[in-house]
Amino acid sequence: MKNSIFQLWQTVEALTPAEAARIDAADPISPVYGLAIDSVMPWEDVAHQRKRIEAGWRWQYIAQCGIYSVDEVSRLLVSAASMPELPWQERLGARSRLFDLAMDSNGYPIAHTFALSLAAWASGLLIREQGDVESLLSGGVSRLDGLPVPGSTLPEVRSGYAGFDMLSMALMQLVADQVECMREEARPAGVAWLAQLAHEVAERLGIPLIAFDKRAPLRVRSVRVRVATQDIDSSAKPSAPDILTSFFVEDLGRAEAAFSTGKAGKGLSQFIAAGTGNFEVDRVDVRDEDCAEVVLDRIRPDRIPVGRWPSDHALVFSQQLAVNEAVSTLADDAGLFAVNGPPGTGKTTLLRDVVASVVTQRAMQMVKSRTRKFTDKQVFKLSGVSLPFYKMHECLQGSSIVVASSNNGAVENVSLELPGAQAVSQRVNRSYFPEIASRIIGKPAWGLLAAPLGKRSNRSEFLSRFWWGESRSADPDSDKAPGLRDLLRSIQQGVLSPRISWDDAAAKFKEAVECEEQIRAKMLALSKLPEHVAHITLRRNSDQAALTHIEEQLYERESVSQALRAQSSLANKDLWAAVDAVNRAETAQKLHSLTKPGALAWMATLGLAPREWSERNQALHKESHAARQAAIAKQAALDAITSEMEQLNAHIEALTKRQNLLAEAIDAAEANLETHESKLRAAISELGSNWPMINVDPSQREHSSPWAHPAWLKAREEVFLAALDVHRAFIESHPTQMIANLGLASDWLNGKPMPHDLAKLALDSLCLVVPVISTTFASMPRMFASVGGQAIGWLLIDEAGQAAPSHAACAIWRARRTVIVGDPRQLEPVSTIPVEVEDMLAKTLKVEDGWLPSRVSAQSLADRSARLGTFIPDEAGEKIWVGCPLRLHRRCDEPMFTVSNTIAYGGMMVHGKPAGTPNNLPPSGWLDVQGVVAAGHWIVEEEACLRKLVAGILGNGAHANEIAMISPFRDCAQNLRRVAREMGVDGGKVGTVHTAQGREADVVILVLGGDPRLPGAKAWAASKPNLLNVANSRAKKRLYVIGDRSLWQRQNYFSVLADSLPVLNTADINVCR
Repeated sequence: MKNSIFQLWQTVEALTPAEAARIDAADPISPVYGLAIDSVMPWEDVAHQRKRIEAGWRWQYIAQCGIYSVDEVSRLLVSAASMPELPWQERLGARSRLFDLAMDSNGYPIAHTFALSLAAWASGLLIREQGDVESLLSGGVSRLDGLPVPGSTLPEVRSGYAGFDMLSMALMQLVADQVECMREEARPAGVAWLAQLAHEVAERLGIPLIAFDKRAPLRVRSVRVRVATQDIDSSAKPSAPDILTSFFVEDLGRAEAAFSTGKAGKGLSQFIAAGTGNFEVDRVDVRDEDCAEVVLDRIRPDRIPVGRWPSDHALVFSQQLAVNEAVSTLADDAGLFAVNGPPGTGKTTLLRDVVASVVTQRAMQMVKSRTRKFTDKQVFKLSGVSLPFYKMHECLQGSSIVVASSNNGAVENVSLELPGAQAVSQRVNRSYFPEIASRIIGKPAWGLLAAPLGKRSNRSEFLSRFWWGESRSADPDSDKAPGLRDLLRSIQQGVLSPRISWDDAAAKFKEAVECEEQIRAKMLALSKLPEHVAHITLRRNSDQAALTHIEEQLYERESVSQALRAQSSLANKDLWAAVDAVNRAETAQKLHSLTKPGALAWMATLGLAPREWSERNQALHKESHAARQAAIAKQAALDAITSEMEQLNAHIEALTKRQNLLAEAIDAAEANLETHESKLRAAISELGSNWPMINVDPSQREHSSPWAHPAWLKAREEVFLAALDVHRAFIESHPTQMIANLGLASDWLNGKPMPHDLAKLALDSLCLVVPVISTTFASMPRMFASVGGQAIGWLLIDEAGQAAPSHAACAIWRARRTVIVGDPRQLEPVSTIPVEVEDMLAKTLKVEDGWLPSRVSAQSLADRSARLGTFIPDEAGEKIWVGCPLRLHRRCDEPMFTVSNTIAYGGMMVHGKPAGTPNNLPPSGWLDVQGVVAAGHWIVEEEACLRKLVAGILGNGAHANEIAMISPFRDCAQNLRRVAREMGVDGGKVGTVHTAQGREADVVILVLGGDPRLPGAKAWAASKPNLLNVANSRAKKRLYVIGDRSLWQRQNYFSVLADSLPVLNTADINVCR
């Protein structure tokens, strides 16, 4: 099952086309020309040759040939497989091509750059084979008749599909043979030759002519390359074309192999297991009152990272919770941590604190370790050149941070924002290689914290600015500032001294850490006050209950004692009476003994007197004995009462002693409790709303910043800033080793192959200087081709709700720790192949459709593995689990906030945006336009309303760059761009809802459109809350909806929008003007 998942993803990648370059002949740096059959090539075009190019540079050209409609090929695929067509959905309108081919400045093709499109080949195969997926999975076959046998000098093509590889090599050899003839005849390539080549390729692939662009069948992208690299016969590719064989295919193969052998790493294993349902975790719902104590435990002061990004604002509750959990969960272990980040909840802010924590922890290890940080010099042979390098101590390894996303804007937002001067508080007077950072981002910077890499041009530009010190200015006369290479060489040669010595930096860092630890200990002690108060109260209450019980016992015992005393008195009287009776009996017996008759009496009475005396004596003896026995019994009774009294008195004495001890303990507890309660009141008063509490209103809790004491915030900032000083001091105190290792990193960034361990060393060395580097997923397989599994220390995936799980899986495989941030309620991954084809692949491979890129995002899979999270509703009314949520929304005014919170999050978010400055704009509302004239989805009457609305907005003082205009449909977006140009609105904020994701504007105008003849179009837009949620949440202050209210309010989610927005009309707009 799991291997089939990878195979499914690989096949989807094989069918995914690369989009053709957008035609832009006016671009002065890298123009793209759309050429018809009768057009001239750029090197023959006078207008192109007039474009300015700096000395030492020349043009090189990349022809994209056989431009075809992706939608048309998709239709052909569905038709060939005889699959029923699914309900209406918006098509991408994208263009791709059959192959790329680079040409030198004179117009001669460079044969080894020929790159056949794997997607075109795979699509043609399925069209020819009537949708037989097995033919593709088995490697496919290609028509090779009439093609030359590939020579040994050509680069080998290895895609994993044998049929594709053989055809690619044969066509490459065909190009090489024909180029040789061109050179012999001094006849550069022309449009006709490229068109003929494209025609032959199309025939061999089996793609019908109906799919191709008749007006401009080829596009030529012009790029600048250094004169020194213009050796067209070199096997090195100075400016290789975009590879049309998906690198994800090979990457997924690597990940699958690692997975099959148990070497995938914890992160990828967790990612896949969560999707298969085999990952069990005890979930903690952060919104469940029953979990409140667990949540509070996760934000204790000892869980808060030591380092903090220097900001004027502390993290709010959910942000701090996510940072604490991510850092504590992953700091010492591999794995995956998912964060749910709805729009406007501060995802970048969260990532900044994760970065600060990682950098700080590395500095701690650097200062703590007293062993050598580098080994002796070693050498690696690369293309016959000896490259020196120095292996690093483990304390310098495994802390690289890579930000990745499918969205280029998302990664640039992070990597360009972190170094910028605006990213830190104005009070910060420290910096970290600011000159180099400013040169890289092209604006004032405070620190070299991040760099946008990824595609080859970004990497090349980064190395020019960072390593070689070239200016971003296009002016060839601009001064060349020193790069890090020259800076380190100057230090190495003794020309310059380190900015700060290692000893000073380490000492100041230790001081900062010690200060932070002292405050942390105080905060931890304060955090334990409620526990102490509860413990003291519990003990006091227990003692009080014991005291009450003892008092009850004493009362009972006193009653018994009183009764015993009465009994003792009576028993004593009885005893004395018995003793008196004994005395009387004994006296009577003694007296009687004196009257014993003698012989005379016996004789006188004939024995009667003695006999009578004897009888009386016996009677007295019995009486005496009985009296003595009675006295003994009375004595025993008294003794028993006395003994019982003694025992009772001992018990009373013990109880009284215990009573006194408890009373003293209670008095002490009361005093102790008062002391602790006083401390607690003072602590709560000092921290105010930032004192974490269990039973508080969700809004109050989410607005709070747990444990955000000003002194502690400053101390944590100082630790992070001191950590940066430690890094700079270390770098500048080891110039020889850093020059060598960064030189290795330069080779790695330039795409030179090297062993995995050296690629990891290059990555760790680069990130020792620049903590964060960024890339899109699309560029990751090329940039990290030599980097093996779990080599990246920290992978931060941004906007993961837009990321295909297959793309994220390749990145996660390369990372030890992964933090995934995104939102499944934003727009989902865009798939360029039909859903019907995806379903066919899943059925053939016996994989559930929940693994298809068009059905699930990387965020959704990661969320399933999350321990901390919450539930939000899905479109079917069920509940879905999302990762640790960021809940405080600070972007949108009402009613936009409530609309998104209702349709997408089930009320999970909390509104945190303060009231803004009043303005003269019309209130947010719906302009109801019941149009009848339609051009596709564009409604003519809606355009008239749009123009009036824009004029009214601008007439009330709004700036044109504050307005965004968006629509669900592509043809509407094209018309919106036209209107924007005509009315002076910023075209960068105009387009489809998909293109608007990740952006925001004060004023958003949502033009719904919708072809009246295609009711399914509206149902498509309302099939999930995602599209409307994105459109709505772009608006910071105003949202204006233009469309047929009666039709749209019948659709899911749009009914909530209609209920939330008042109806506006032209009169309302005119009044505002």
